[in-house]
Parts: sequence; structure tokens; C-alpha cells
Amino acid sequence: MPWRSDCLVQALAAQRWLARKGVPSRLQIGSRKTEMIGFEAHAWLSVGDLVVTGWDIENFEQFIAFPPPLAKQANA
Repeated sequence: MPWRSDCLVQALAAQRWLARKGVPSRLQIGSRKTEMIGFEAHAWLSVGDLVVTGWDIENFEQFIAFPPPLAKQANA
């Protein structure tokens, strides 16, 4: 990708780790537009109402969310 995607990599890794422990999580991807940066995309992982990775989600509008991988897939 022509931009950094650390938040997505961290969210995917954390989701896989939590799935192995049997903890359901939700990978969310959203965007926001600011005066200083312009368009900005972000990924974060939530367990219930708790944001586990991608801490700063203020003003991000979620446009897609993924349920956790199946336990069988997490061990692959």
C-alpha cells in the first residue's frame, strides 16, 4: 500500500490472538476527514464496547466491520 497500515496489521494480529483464546472481537474500519490531514482511514479492534487496538477512534465513521475468524481458521 502507498500508505502506512500499522493499525490494520495490529488489529488483525490481535483478533487472531483473541480468537485462539476464545474471545470474540470485531475488526472495524472507518474514515474521517480533517482540515490538517484530509482523508484518513483507520482500523481498530473491539471486544464489546472496549477498544483493544487503534485507540484514537474519535470522529471516525465506521464503514465496515468483520466478526472474528472461526476458531478452526485461527489455528491454521
